[in-house]
Amino acid sequence: MRNKIFRKAIIILLFPIFFSCTKNNNSVSKDSKNLTALFVYKYQKIDINKFVWLNNLASKHNLNINWICKSEEEWNREKNYYFLNKNIPDILINATTANDYYLYPNLFTDFNKIIGDITPNIIAMFSKSVELRMAASNYDGAIYALPSFIPFEPQFSSVIFINQQWLKKLKLTIPESLEDMTKVLKTFKELDANKNGVSEDEIPLDFTGWSGNTYSALMLLGSFGIQLTNGGKNGYFLENDLVKNYYIDERYKKLLTYLTQWYKEGYFKETSLYEVPYSSYTRRSHSAENGLATVGIAFGKEETEQFGQDLASQYISILPPIEKDAENSYKRTWSYDYTSQNIKTDRIALSSKCKQNKNAIAFIDSLYNIDSSIQSYFGGIADGFVEKVDINVKASDIEKQEKNNYLYKIVSDKNKTLPIDIRRDNAFCELGVSYIPKDTIIALPYDFTYAQLERKNYQKLTPKKGSYYPEIYIKYSSSQTKTLNDIEKNINTIAENARLRWIKGEGNIEEEWEQYVNDIVQAGLYDAIKIRQTAFNKCIKEQRLN
Repeated sequence: MRNKIFRKAIIILLFPIFFSCTKNNNSVSKDSKNLTALFVYKYQKIDINKFVWLNNLASKHNLNINWICKSEEEWNREKNYYFLNKNIPDILINATTANDYYLYPNLFTDFNKIIGDITPNIIAMFSKSVELRMAASNYDGAIYALPSFIPFEPQFSSVIFINQQWLKKLKLTIPESLEDMTKVLKTFKELDANKNGVSEDEIPLDFTGWSGNTYSALMLLGSFGIQLTNGGKNGYFLENDLVKNYYIDERYKKLLTYLTQWYKEGYFKETSLYEVPYSSYTRRSHSAENGLATVGIAFGKEETEQFGQDLASQYISILPPIEKDAENSYKRTWSYDYTSQNIKTDRIALSSKCKQNKNAIAFIDSLYNIDSSIQSYFGGIADGFVEKVDINVKASDIEKQEKNNYLYKIVSDKNKTLPIDIRRDNAFCELGVSYIPKDTIIALPYDFTYAQLERKNYQKLTPKKGSYYPEIYIKYSSSQTKTLNDIEKNINTIAENARLRWIKGEGNIEEEWEQYVNDIVQAGLYDAIKIRQTAFNKCIKEQRLN
């Protein structure tokens, strides 16, 4: 296992009811324009006013920006109240979804109507990437929020990690099938895998959440040949160009049967069945007080983040085990997450009531400048988190000079703080506004290097044409959106309740499956599939895909 050291690789004070993150310290002129901006955070609250690069950017556009920070949970509870009262900030970052533009169509600015001379960076982004414009546009072609793009996240959000030291101590081999995996989990549970004399402290298997979460046991549908995309949200997947839903698929039933057995035997804890913040999930895999590993198999993004630097070397990534039975031959696959990993829709929206419209537009455009994009994701240059080095590209190579003037180098932390924690404490990270072209020269932190190496074998699982469900490019009308929302809310409730009951042993999947399928169908599943199939066909016909 490679040595775990820091390495790099090239590759809104709104209205009075809002509260600012901290006092704003922008150095602006007396005639500066006042704006309010909301940032919705997912991990922890950050002090945006300490971002030197962002303060300088605001000053450049003669803006005094009052920043408001709200957690996702807080904002999701409150936003409909503000939207209904038309009481929203001028700028909203990571605060809106496609549904908001349908429900409150007059609240937001259509960027198509304002892109022009003062938005050269946005124009350049959409000119270079037709896919980004498609991802950002709604059914009618309007763009009520601009996207973000970063080119270096892996195509598969998660992999399966296993403790190789436990395997060696217990003389086990890497599980190739789900039957093998069951035997490994049983041995981890019963034979004191970390050899500390306590047979009850091991967690043979750990995961978190379910549909749409790429760190859930739902990923094992890949063991049955079901090709998920971006975590399989709402149950949909594509097979031979046909939109299907695994909620009523016999293969899903088989996976739930395995999980029911594993839970009964104590191979994973009840906490795995519920969604928690990813940082809380990964902490469960870090060392216990005695410094020993406690988790045998886990679904994660990158090993140092998942297990901590002290334990990371004990783990290796393995391919998903295949289901083997006498009746079926399954082809191993895994959730393909390139678009959800690298393309973030609905990153930044602009209120249609913004009084300083021109200044705000110019400011938003400047966020898509390459320097701003790098700093938004990794941290400020002036703050010491990024170095920008002139690499003296030959003047004769005009094309290369225009594209690759500088090398961006992400600075390592001397205190050995994990790179992901540095980004989330000192930048917007993936929740912010960035457009980083694929040809940008950048020295990345080691976690990106490790993540790519851990997925080397997973490349063979890249989906073939006809099995990849490109949901990010598929658009629906307002009436279709409402129908899907209504149907899928009911279907998800039925499916979630049944899943939890069955796995926890509070029901019998064999006896209840037929009635469960009938309930899902009666809730309108086939109507939803018909809408999605029509929209998918339209997407393909219009050649929305790369």
